Amino acid sequence: MRILIIILAILSLSETIHSQNKSEKEKIFEFENVEITPLFEKCKPKKKAEKEKKCVKKEIMNFIYENFSHLLVGELGLPAGKYELNSKFIIGKNGEILNIAVKSENLELKKEMETVLKLMPKFSRPGKVNGIAVSTEYSLPFKIYVE
Repeated sequence: MRILIIILAILSLSETIHSQNKSEKEKIFEFENVEITPLFEKCKPKKKAEKEKKCVKKEIMNFIYENFSHLLVGELGLPAGKYELNSKFIIGKNGEILNIAVKSENLELKKEMETVLKLMPKFSRPGKVNGIAVSTEYSLPFKIYVE
């Protein structure tokens, strides 16, 4: 009887650990909190995570700058000022871009940012926590200045 209780306790404990690992796999981690950074295609693996994160941030901004329609800004005839776009997206467990959300007071700028983010290539490596690929949320503030 005592052996049966011990076996049941061990099985129960292993099921709890398994469900914790499962929930960790399903959790969405913020970009700054992953142990291994998702890698953008132009970034090379580095020994220090901070250097990888710096490269990823730089390459994402370069991608947006290169692909965002500067002509659109002129065509819209926006009054002088600063226009903010706050974007979030998920870098999936396979490196794909998911759940794009953009907030902006200007609908046309919002649509353009959504279009650009949809063009973003798949990441060459997903984020990882405890050696497991996880979904990673990336927040992207972007400002446009019109003179």
